[in-house]
Amino acid sequence: MYLIGLCGRSGSGKSTVCRFLKEKGVYCIDADKVCHSVYDSNASCVDELCRRFGEEILYDGKVNRVLLGKAAYSAENGIKDLNAIAHKYIIAAILEEANTAFRDGYKFVVVDAPTLFESGLHLHCNGIVGVIANDAVTIGRLKTRDGLDEAMLKKRLDAQKSNAFLVKNCTSVIKNNGSAKELRANTYKAMFVLQLKLGLIKPCKEGKRYVFKAC
Repeated sequence: MYLIGLCGRSGSGKSTVCRFLKEKGVYCIDADKVCHSVYDSNASCVDELCRRFGEEILYDGKVNRVLLGKAAYSAENGIKDLNAIAHKYIIAAILEEANTAFRDGYKFVVVDAPTLFESGLHLHCNGIVGVIANDAVTIGRLKTRDGLDEAMLKKRLDAQKSNAFLVKNCTSVIKNNGSAKELRANTYKAMFVLQLKLGLIKPCKEGKRYVFKAC
């Protein structure tokens, strides 16, 4: 049973990578969706956030992320406190979902987590896959997707882990500067490298073929 972290900057293509992995039967968890669920239904998390930032972060009895963000950014040490509160609940929910998937027979669970390192979730992972793309490609994608100007997009990317950091700290890297076809091939290659590094598959003595360890 292996929990694999998937990370990368905005516009790198993590969601598309997850789609390719799902086509191969890999169970994928979207950390952002888990965050929504925690804010909507975890009473302990909501109570702790309200004690720190006030009930004005609620809308119709649920945490509103926009209001929460405004409150956190305007408070002294607000972002630090927000992360300290929210990340522990989000990580617990992710691990619970992953364990359910393992019990259901999945050997691999991939969690798409933009703040994998910042949250500490990487400490629970057996391996980490980073998706990287150069700045020009990433900014072009984000302009189309989000409609923001280039200066704002550069500021957003500068606040995230750099490609150099990901290359250094990830078990395997997927490059995404080209077509969807190329990304698919790079995804499967990176997952193959990951399995090699985890010892799940090994080189075959007869040649350069690779075989599953169980064989």
